[in-house]
Order: sequence, then C-alpha cells, then structure tokens
Amino acid sequence: MKGTETVLPKGISPAAETLVRQAEAQAQQEGVLPVERHLLLACLSRSQGFTQHILLALGINLAHAQMQVRQATFGSGEPMLAVVEAAAAEADRNPFAYTEDNVRIVGTTHILVALFNKPDSLANQIFVGQTITPERIYEAQTQVEAADAKLLRERRDTAQP
Repeated sequence: MKGTETVLPKGISPAAETLVRQAEAQAQQEGVLPVERHLLLACLSRSQGFTQHILLALGINLAHAQMQVRQATFGSGEPMLAVVEAAAAEADRNPFAYTEDNVRIVGTTHILVALFNKPDSLANQIFVGQTITPERIYEAQTQVEAADAKLLRERRDTAQP
C-alpha cells in the first residue's frame, strides 16, 4: 500500500481531492484498511470542512463519531477508487453537481453520500438508527449553504460604510 494514489475522475473538486488524499495518507501511515474508514474519518475531522458542517446539521456528535470510527474493525473494505467512482456516479444523478457550463463537479457531499449509500457500509454501521440517507444529506447541505450565504450577506452588510 506504499505510495499509491488513486487516479481521480475528471471534475473532482479541490476539496474532494484534498479529502481523498488526506484519507489515502492516513491509510498509508497506519497501513490499515478499509479505506472507507479513513474517508469517513476525513469527513468527520477536516477542520471547518463542508462535510463536517453537513454532519453537524444531521445531528452527529463529531467527537463521538470519530472515536467510533477509529475503534471500528468492520466495514465493506472497498478500495478508494470504488468509493470515488460511486461519488462520481452520485454527482451524475444530481443536477446541482453541474456548473453553468454543464461541467460535472464531484464534491465532498457526493463522497459523503457514497459512504452512506451502501447498506453494509461502515458509515451505516456506525450511525445505525440515525437513518442518514442521500436525501437527508442533501437537505443538510442546503441548510448549510443557506446559513453560509446568510453569514456572507451579514458580513458584507456590516463591512459597508
């Protein structure tokens, strides 16, 4: 597992690439599979990351979830590329994943959805009973984006003389 980087699909966002590379580095450092564990940890622990805000909006206690994921000895064991390809497929199905120029963007939200999309995934085993679905993730994304937009408007309004 030394020095291998997943070849990422065209259109992956810089934030999503950072998330994948962070998870790969952690997996290489620890030498521990499955990589979905490291991706989930990256989603939970990226300071001020968008996925972290989505998970908080879903009511997830990040510190507790990180502890559970670190202690987990189970998961589907899918390779990183399979998770990233599932995220790209999710982006293909999501009309909001396209720019005005009709270019598909695979973002961190799509990776999060891909982690929860399989019934036997580590994410679903850790958060059993919380019914985290793609729909709920996208609803939380909308809430986070609305809150961010409001904050930006407030900052802009207070900065004007």
